[in-house]
Amino acid sequence: MEQFFVYFMIFYLVLQASMRYAARFNDNDASHKLLWSLYQFGLLLMLEFLGAANRQSFEVATAGVFTLVGFVCSVRTAFHIPQVRLFCSYSILRWFTCAWPSY
Repeated sequence: MEQFFVYFMIFYLVLQASMRYAARFNDNDASHKLLWSLYQFGLLLMLEFLGAANRQSFEVATAGVFTLVGFVCSVRTAFHIPQVRLFCSYSILRWFTCAWPSY
C-alpha cells in the first residue's frame, strides 16, 4: 500500500505542476509545443519504467520531468514576465527539491 501511495504522489506532483503552468502561461508558440512534447515523452517514460525491475530508470525519468517542469517552465516565464520572477524562483527551488531525491 505504501508503494502505491509513493507512486501516486509522484504522478500527482508531476501532473499538478504541468496543470498549474498550463493554466497560467500556456501559449501556442513553437517553444511551448517543444516543451509539451518533451514533457509528454518524459511522462511516457515514467509510465513505461513504472513496472520495471530496475527502479533507476523510473527515477531518472521522474527527475528529468521534474527538472523540465521546474527549470524550463519557470525560467522561461521569469525571463518574459519580470513581475513573476520571485514566484518563479520559488517554483524552481520547489521542483528541484522534488527532483533531487530521484537522482
